[in-house]
Amino acid sequence: MKKLICIFSLIFSLLIAGQLHAQTITQTVKGTIVDADTKEPLVGASILLMDSNPPIGNVADESGNFKITGVPIGRQSLKVSFLGYEDFMVSNIIVSSAKEVVLNLELKESLNALNEVTLVAQQEKDRPMNDMATVSARTFSVEETSRYAASFADPARVAQSFAGVASAEGNNDIVVRGNSPTGLLWRLEGIEIPNPNHFGGAEGSTSGAISIISNTVLANSDFMTGAFPAEYGNASSGVFDLRFRNGNAEKREYSVQLGALGIQLAAEGGFKKGKESSYLVNYRYSTTGVLDAIGINLGGNVTPTFQDINFKINLPTNRYGKFALFGIGGISYGGEKAIRDTTEWKSRWDSYEGDDKQHRGVVGLSHRYNLGNQKTYLKTILALSYEGRLDRTDTLSKQYTATEIQRIRNGYTNVRLASTLNHKFNSRHVLRTGFIFSHLAYNTFRKEMDFETSQIRTTLEEN
Repeated sequence: MKKLICIFSLIFSLLIAGQLHAQTITQTVKGTIVDADTKEPLVGASILLMDSNPPIGNVADESGNFKITGVPIGRQSLKVSFLGYEDFMVSNIIVSSAKEVVLNLELKESLNALNEVTLVAQQEKDRPMNDMATVSARTFSVEETSRYAASFADPARVAQSFAGVASAEGNNDIVVRGNSPTGLLWRLEGIEIPNPNHFGGAEGSTSGAISIISNTVLANSDFMTGAFPAEYGNASSGVFDLRFRNGNAEKREYSVQLGALGIQLAAEGGFKKGKESSYLVNYRYSTTGVLDAIGINLGGNVTPTFQDINFKINLPTNRYGKFALFGIGGISYGGEKAIRDTTEWKSRWDSYEGDDKQHRGVVGLSHRYNLGNQKTYLKTILALSYEGRLDRTDTLSKQYTATEIQRIRNGYTNVRLASTLNHKFNSRHVLRTGFIFSHLAYNTFRKEMDFETSQIRTTLEEN
C-alpha cells in the first residue's frame, strides 16, 4: 500500500508539473513612440517582439502610445519601425511578472527618403539620445546599469567601462581622458544639478560612494566625453545627461527590492483612469542601516547609512502643453568613533571622534509646449537644488567626556532656469537655441579649537 501511494503521488506531481510548465507566464509592455527632434507622437509606428512565433506586436495610436500584451517573461528584444525613420532596437529588456514594462522610445528621421527595403537591424550603442552630440557621446539604457559587473546599478560605475574613462581611488569618480573628476557635469531632465551621490567628499566633488538616483526610475540617458553641444556650457571633462521615465498611467503597481546596497520601495500609476497623467516614486534605505538597527555591524565603529528618494509626476494637458514635476533627495551619515581604551592612545588624534552628515536635494518643474505645428516646441525648466554638509569633531578625555574641537558647516542653494526653443527644418537640419540662468548662493562656517589658548574660535563665516 505504501508503494502504491508513493507511485500515485509521483504520477500526480508529474502531471501538476507538466500543467505548470505548459502555462506560460506573460506580461504587458507599453509606452510611447515619438520623434527624437520634435517629441511629437509617431502615429502608426509599429513595434514587434523579436523571435516571436506567431508574431507579437502592435502600432502606436494618435497619441503615440502602444501596448503589447502576452509578452513572455524573461529577457526580450523589440524592434520599432516607422516609414521615413530609422529602425530602433530595444535589446535585452527584463520582462517580469511583477510589473508592466513602460518604455519611452524616440526615433530619428532618415536623411534620405527611399523605397521600403528589409534590413537587419543592429543596435548602435554609440548614438546618443541628444542629436546635437555628434562625437564622443553614447547612450546607455537602464538594462546596462544592471548588467555591468560591479556596477551596483550605478550609472557612474557603468561609465567606467566605456572607452577613455577610468575610475579613481575605488570611488565612482569619473576620469575622462585624464581630466579632473570635478569637471564632470550632471544634468537631470535637461537642467544642471549638483553632485547626486551619497558620501560626496569635499565641496565641488562630482562623485561619491553610492548614487542617489535609482536605476528603477531612469529612462535611456546620455554620457559624453567631449565635443559637448552648447547646452552643456559648464562641462569641461564629461557629461551625464539623465532622464526619468514616466510612470505607468494605466495601472497602479508597487514593488519591493532587497539588495546589497539597500531596501527599495517603489510605486507608480495613473491619477485618473483614461488619462495620461502619472506618478513614479522610489524610496531606498541602506542595508547597512537596517543591519545596524538589528545589532549587526558591518561598517566598523560607525556604520555608514543613507536614504534617498526619486520621483516624477507627469501632467500632460491638451491645451497648455506637458508639465512634469521631478526631484531627487538624499541623506547620508558617517563618521568615526575613538577607541574606548585609553591605554591604546598613542597621540591626541587617537582620542578624536566625529560624524559627517550630508544632505542633497533637487526639485524641478518642466514644461514643453508645441508652437502651432509639429516641428517647433519650447521647453522651459525651473529647478531648485540644495546640498549641505555638517562635519563635527570631538576629543575625549580620559573619562570619555566629549569636547567639541571643530565644526564645519557648508550649504549651497542654487536656482536655475533653462529655456530651449527647438525647430526642425527637415531630416538633416535642426535649430536649437535658448538660455540658462543660474543664481548661486552659499553659506559656510568653521570654528575650531586653538590648542595654544584652549579656546574655540571662529575661523570662517561667509555668505
